[in-house]
Amino acid sequence: MLLDSFNRWFNVSFNLSYRILQRSKFKDAVKRAQAPSSYTTLLQSFAISFGDTHIVRGSPFLFELLSTASQLESLYLDKFSPDFKLPFSQLHELNVRNLDRSVQILECLSMCHDLQETELSCLSLRHDDLDGATGIRLPKLHTFDLCLAACNTNGHHIFPYLNLPALRDFGILMDEARPQEEATLLSHSLQDLITRSGCQLTTLTLSTGLSDKDLVQILSLTPNLSHLDLGHLECRAVTNSFLEKMTLSHERSDAGHALVPHLTYLHILFDAFECEIPPASLPTPSLILAMVKSRRMLDRDSEGLQTFCLEAYHTSNGFSQLQNWVLSLIRDAEPGLRELEEDGLELDLYLDY
Repeated sequence: MLLDSFNRWFNVSFNLSYRILQRSKFKDAVKRAQAPSSYTTLLQSFAISFGDTHIVRGSPFLFELLSTASQLESLYLDKFSPDFKLPFSQLHELNVRNLDRSVQILECLSMCHDLQETELSCLSLRHDDLDGATGIRLPKLHTFDLCLAACNTNGHHIFPYLNLPALRDFGILMDEARPQEEATLLSHSLQDLITRSGCQLTTLTLSTGLSDKDLVQILSLTPNLSHLDLGHLECRAVTNSFLEKMTLSHERSDAGHALVPHLTYLHILFDAFECEIPPASLPTPSLILAMVKSRRMLDRDSEGLQTFCLEAYHTSNGFSQLQNWVLSLIRDAEPGLRELEEDGLELDLYLDY
């Protein structure tokens, strides 16, 4: 009965076991529903979740109905196979969960020539399954979010295959930090991607465990960045050295060397629940205040920092260094930040002490 009304749907979402979709009765229902070429011409977005069922080779019979979905632009899959008979080439937006191989990321992207936005989530990745892979250029992709969850790699081996000239909004998130050598490889890989693509990032979201030096090198290639979000793994990069480089000098001789001079939004998260924070890397609170102040004291032609969000959480069993640091921040930096808030700064402080 649902399939009988398929030709009236603009947005469709299914949550069905893959085994059900492959049963002969379901195949017969699809065949009965297939008729005129205009059957799915209204459909604009399609989402399907297979639950915990295993995906086998082949394509579900349901996907055959989408062969005439000429207006379909948005697709959500909780599992992916290159065998799926879906109109990937016309998609503008793709969201895929539960990828488990590096090659699947490249397969997804290579099938979507007109892609503009994508969010890909991976459960596990390996370095050794990209032999023979070819480069991919996506001229329209402007938003790319990659979630690596608890993967055993940070994905640095994927980016050399990509050329994304229109990329403006980029994010890569992990749950656990990788060894510092691998973080440096990621930094180099991202720098190469930005340079090779010639893209002008305006939004960057990171939680990967980069060092302060690696982060500064990436930011030096993003002069048009307006939005920077540093997740819990990036707090290790927020050192005194990093803050000093982020502090704008108002000397004319330094104007052309300022790091991300157009930044309007900055979020920094210190979370001892999720990441072990070396006490020596915790920044001096007064340097945080100085950095924020420097980005508010701009000329009339610059918007300056409009929103500053700082979060800090210590563990319940007591990470005294972070707890003491939060108390010093409340003493030495919060009063000045509150003054900036009164002057128009949108300030969000979440301090666990």
